[in-house]
Amino acid sequence: MPTIIDVNQKKISIGDKYVISINGQPVYKAKSSIWKLFPKIDLMRLQGDQVFLTMEQGWGFLKPNVVFNVGGSQFKLETISWWKRRFLLVVGSDRFEIIGHRGRKVSIFQNDRQIAWFDNAAVTFFNGDNYHCTANSTASSEWLIAFILFWDAHYNREQKSAINFKFGSMVQSQAFDTTWQAI
Repeated sequence: MPTIIDVNQKKISIGDKYVISINGQPVYKAKSSIWKLFPKIDLMRLQGDQVFLTMEQGWGFLKPNVVFNVGGSQFKLETISWWKRRFLLVVGSDRFEIIGHRGRKVSIFQNDRQIAWFDNAAVTFFNGDNYHCTANSTASSEWLIAFILFWDAHYNREQKSAINFKFGSMVQSQAFDTTWQAI
């Protein structure tokens, strides 16, 4: 049975706040630091304030400079193609690729096999962005959430108002696989 992850951003408060549900149940929360020049987002369980993953974006010329901090270890996101929205993250022996497609769809691969895809709502009213992710049941929910938070911080950071329209991208490095099914 596939895992469904919903990331819902709240814009009413100071700074970005997110509530993350897995299979319809709220499990995690995330919040951005408000006194930072570049986005820094902390991910934690819904009950408690113990941060277990941080996504930090620094200055980068024409490409994101992103580091994920997990349990004292740092993992740097590499840009394969900024123009075609393709990124790589190596975690131990696992190799994650984040691939943007035409429109608002994004696929995630682990060791050259697709494990998930997500998209964000085309229109939101008086709210931040809403992301919906379909993933394999064995995929790491925490890393998938981290990739969604990165995507939001990098591609949708400055596009927040009472009514938001997302048209998506016109370029892609590979076509979205409409036949892929989560397991």
